[in-house]
Amino acid sequence: MKYVKIVAHTLLWAGALLLITYPIYGATLTATPDHAELGTIDEGINAAATVVIENTGKSQVEITNVQTS
Repeated sequence: MKYVKIVAHTLLWAGALLLITYPIYGATLTATPDHAELGTIDEGINAAATVVIENTGKSQVEITNVQTS
């Protein structure tokens, strides 16, 4: 369950960055895939999902102060 929360949290922040930066700077961040379903994961089991965040807009994006939960 912990990893499902981490993946969901990461995708949420990617979406928030998209909404925050687009109106101000004209940047567009796109997450691929836009969601990850890992199902039920027992505690102590490792799980991973790869998400690519790409700037598909016309303005540069600077991402700073990234932290994991």
